[in-house]
Amino acid sequence: MMKDIRSSSVAASVIPSEHQPKVRAALEQRCALLPFHDLAAPLEDYLFGTATSLYAFFHTNGYKILRPEWTHGTISQPLREYDGWIYAFYGEDDYPIYVGETGRTFIARFDEHKEKSWWSAWKAVKVLPCPNKAMRKVFESLIGLAGGYQFNKMQPAGSDNLMNDVLLSLLLLGNDRNQPPKFPNQEILNSIELVSAHLERLGI
Repeated sequence: MMKDIRSSSVAASVIPSEHQPKVRAALEQRCALLPFHDLAAPLEDYLFGTATSLYAFFHTNGYKILRPEWTHGTISQPLREYDGWIYAFYGEDDYPIYVGETGRTFIARFDEHKEKSWWSAWKAVKVLPCPNKAMRKVFESLIGLAGGYQFNKMQPAGSDNLMNDVLLSLLLLGNDRNQPPKFPNQEILNSIELVSAHLERLGI
């Protein structure tokens, strides 16, 4: 375990909070804050690689239910009665709509989705049995990351920056000894140096 370098009594931020959005915008213009899929640092590669692998596993092994099967109640009884699922809805041409998880039957969960704005648009849904809640959360997050589902408000979109924005926040908030962010390995050191260098060019 690495030694703590941050405490809640850290000094004031490098710049006031109201100015930080302008700093982010300036860094984006300089390509210092890149979209997640464009990042090349090893940590992002590992995260995206894991997400892509689970996404492929989900689609290869999950059960595909077409809209008419749901409408006419022709889904097999073993599937209907099983508790614990990862699921993802798709529209025309497999357009990703929504990914979720439930510890109940997917029948019970889907009934709760009927009032959603996207409900009428789905054409097929993939379901993967997963009794373990912790693993369902892992699948839901990583499949959501890889799939770019339109209506998941809490899922990181594929175009969102992830790690560099966290690094920028740490740099702007500072720490007890004014050190750069630390990590157990050197995998995102280049990202830290890149963001730090652009901050220096901005005079921060």
